[in-house]
Amino acid sequence: MVLNIDGVFHAYSTITEKLDTGELVSYVKLKTSTDMRNWGNPKIVCQAGKDSAGPVAFESPYVVNLDGYFYLFRASSTTFRTYVYRSKDPSFFAKGDDSNLIAEFEVKAPEVFEHQDQWYISDLADFQGIKLARLEWAIDGN
Repeated sequence: MVLNIDGVFHAYSTITEKLDTGELVSYVKLKTSTDMRNWGNPKIVCQAGKDSAGPVAFESPYVVNLDGYFYLFRASSTTFRTYVYRSKDPSFFAKGDDSNLIAEFEVKAPEVFEHQDQWYISDLADFQGIKLARLEWAIDGN
């Protein structure tokens, strides 16, 4: 997915690598560009945490910019759950822990959008069609 933040395009993608040990690890990678032709070096923005093992643990990354925060939605195809991370920095959500994890949903391959002042989240669910649900933003504390 690509998000334009003040004229800089942020492209988030899922990567799975096979380690020398044979273990498969997944993570969300970010590349940035100002012209969508030339892209900077990749950076890992989210790795490890809940349901992080295996080749399909960091699927369908989707980032929302809202009220000074960035929200990364990432799905696990093994559990069909989505994990939401909150950060002030669009280039860092989690590495090695879930300190920025704020929510979990039973949703597959989410995309989030606003239409007529109402937020929605999509769900690929059982691969028989896309479901939509209303999404309410509720942040406890800060």
